[in-house]
Amino acid sequence: MPQEFKTKLKEKKQLTPDTWALTFDLGVQTLVFQMGQFVMLKILLQEKKDFAVNEGRKQLQYRSYSIASSTAEKNFIELIVKKPADGFVSRYLTDIMDIGDELSTMGPYGNFILPENPPYESIVFIAAGSGVAPYLSMMRTVNRSTLPIRLHLLFSNKTESDIIARKEIENTCDGNSLLSYDFTLTRADGSWQGRKGRINIDMLAPHLSNKKRTTWYLCGAPAVVNEVNALLEGAGISPNDIKQEIYN
Repeated sequence: MPQEFKTKLKEKKQLTPDTWALTFDLGVQTLVFQMGQFVMLKILLQEKKDFAVNEGRKQLQYRSYSIASSTAEKNFIELIVKKPADGFVSRYLTDIMDIGDELSTMGPYGNFILPENPPYESIVFIAAGSGVAPYLSMMRTVNRSTLPIRLHLLFSNKTESDIIARKEIENTCDGNSLLSYDFTLTRADGSWQGRKGRINIDMLAPHLSNKKRTTWYLCGAPAVVNEVNALLEGAGISPNDIKQEIYN
């Protein structure tokens, strides 16, 4: 059941040149959510040093972010915030807010969830950029559970420095035989030894042999989600076996 509650910024950690992990303390409150759900931040922009609430912009802003923390964490939530060049609200969150500042938060919301007892043998996560956020929650939760399900993450980014939570993903998968990953870069330099290019049917092919027992999760920008969805449907995957979360 969605609720509105106060959160306090506890920690800011820069993950890539334009992406941060923000941890919000829930205080004495607890938040019960499912893997893959999101919250909405109710952000009252404040005039601060190096930040002006520009004329013509509403002082009260709302932004939605997928929860990246494990469902086992009841007293804090971690959100992945990407800061585009023109993102004045994301800049406020990552650069201007001080540790200890409070926000009203609403949620949890969303149906892009991984059930606690999924009715399938394997799941393929397709992510682009900050679209990895809900999968971090899923992988962190599953890694601490006894669920007998295989998870594979296919994660697309522009460059090597853009890979969010790279070391955590690598270490988590290396320590759990049921979890695996592939990174692909669309603007790889000559030193990159991994996959290159946009997600294509060759990258999906190893997971297509068990169609009836595999579910596909797609999360990221509309172009990526729509493109991969078309590839999967073209390969005979039922729309019922494809779950989507589009980040606008």
